[in-house]
Amino acid sequence: MPLMTGVYATQGSSPTLPQPQNQPQTHTVVNDQSVVEIAALYGITPQALRQANPELFQDKERRMEASMTGKGDPIFHGDELKIPAATMSVTEETIVTDFDPTHPTASSEYGVEVSDGSQRGGISWSPGNGSVKLTQGSTVPGPGGIEMRQDSEIEVKQQNKDGKTEFEVTAVFSVSGAAGAGNKSVDVEGSAGAGHRLRYKVVLPGENQNPQTAAKVNPFDPTTIPVGATVTLDSQNFTQTQFSAAFQKLFDDAFPKGPRLGVTTDGENKVATGSAYSVTRTSETSVRVDIGALQAIEQKSGVLPSINFGPLSLDLGPGIQANKGHSVLRTAEFDLSKPDGQAAYAHFTATGEVAAQNDGVSNVATLERYNFSDQLRLNGEVSYEQGDTMARAYASFGGPQTTYGYVKTSYPDGSYSYTITPPMRGNDDPPLQVVCHYDAQGNEIASERTYEYNLKVPTDADAKTWNYMLTGDIKGNGPVQVGKDAKVTFTEAQMQALMKQTNITAHAEGTLPGNSAERLGEYKDPFQFGMTLGRILDSDPHRLTMDLFFVSDGADGSIANNDRARIDMTIE
Repeated sequence: MPLMTGVYATQGSSPTLPQPQNQPQTHTVVNDQSVVEIAALYGITPQALRQANPELFQDKERRMEASMTGKGDPIFHGDELKIPAATMSVTEETIVTDFDPTHPTASSEYGVEVSDGSQRGGISWSPGNGSVKLTQGSTVPGPGGIEMRQDSEIEVKQQNKDGKTEFEVTAVFSVSGAAGAGNKSVDVEGSAGAGHRLRYKVVLPGENQNPQTAAKVNPFDPTTIPVGATVTLDSQNFTQTQFSAAFQKLFDDAFPKGPRLGVTTDGENKVATGSAYSVTRTSETSVRVDIGALQAIEQKSGVLPSINFGPLSLDLGPGIQANKGHSVLRTAEFDLSKPDGQAAYAHFTATGEVAAQNDGVSNVATLERYNFSDQLRLNGEVSYEQGDTMARAYASFGGPQTTYGYVKTSYPDGSYSYTITPPMRGNDDPPLQVVCHYDAQGNEIASERTYEYNLKVPTDADAKTWNYMLTGDIKGNGPVQVGKDAKVTFTEAQMQALMKQTNITAHAEGTLPGNSAERLGEYKDPFQFGMTLGRILDSDPHRLTMDLFFVSDGADGSIANNDRARIDMTIE
């Protein structure tokens, strides 16, 4: 029965194992240890271990002896191996960024807009993220029949997320030129323009924080930032193009006396580039600063069938929004209680340059993030138009969303790590992240791979089941609670152990439910197995709970005997 390790511990403990270190170590070989096993213990690659011990691995007599005894590597009981220092990607805590350069639309948005031909204004509300947006614009005739438009908007939002309170203000200003054309069959309009947008975001620890606390924060004065809080500014210049085509006249001849039927297709493409600055107060004396460049591409398209009753129009149809963000941020942590740390902080905020060896400076890295999202939407609109006066009320409902991407964290020694979010419908809280570590030569240190699952616990029975699998307590007592999210983490070794338990369960004596029997088949690759668990969790958290419950039941080779084995994992 595997022992549970991690944040929540039961009686007993796993044997003490060597830990990766940022300095060389030695290891004495015991019977039947392989190079792969020893390298895994110290968080290095087998190649690095062989290169550190050429006198053993290049010795012809030792290699011949190993071959004669059926060993893959020329190491034997009692040999002392030099263990090189593990790379920073292993010994340092993985640094990631959740900064998103894009400006995605909230899951649902409701609004109204009024226009008199030359002036327009509106207000919208997004209950999902607690935002309110005010828009204002004007239109004047331009040369060659082109209309010149000026638009501005201010959006303010406040929401609780992940145990924190987020405050955000966004301002957008744009100028565009629009022109249209039409004939008996179709009306077409296109526009092209450019603009600027600014975003200011403060994240405070704890939910339902007072906005006055956020208002007191000065992003360039760390003493005004509460411990655990983050403030981010980003500035972007963008270009955008829009196109719409109304096919209403196609139906006028077919229905000359009834309501007019029409179809409008539209599309919008926005490309933005800019820079970002973010600072987090990590302790009473230290701050982490991120500075860098960004790019965002945002695309919208939709089809709106419409019915017109004189001046009144009803529109309802599907659409899609796709966002792509790319940012490259330089990050470092500064101890402001030290003069060198203060000087390095001032230099970094002014130039974006920092030396990792400075006293008072730590956690220097480069963060490169790509993030993607695709979301189906249902758009509806009711409008009234009479002469130059137009009023409309609209709603946009978010449907299934696929989010994916990765963050590459590069360290001064040349090593790096990837935090991967696979394509799944996780919305703002993706169900799975995989962290992979690499040395400076690009070799993955597979033993240090981890799988992190964001677990939703919809019922008390699910909570008790997870606690039972984790602790072996038949009463279901443990850290998992109904209605609260939990993070479930497997190391590569734990994922291999779970995969082995699953393969045994697939052939265990007894009967598995049909759907679980299909999902709990033979697996050989821990990475693909981990992805499968993520897809099950993404589709139905209860289904994953029950599948792992059956693995716990059948890992001894029998499902009918009710002899359950704990699953080795970490839960926070």
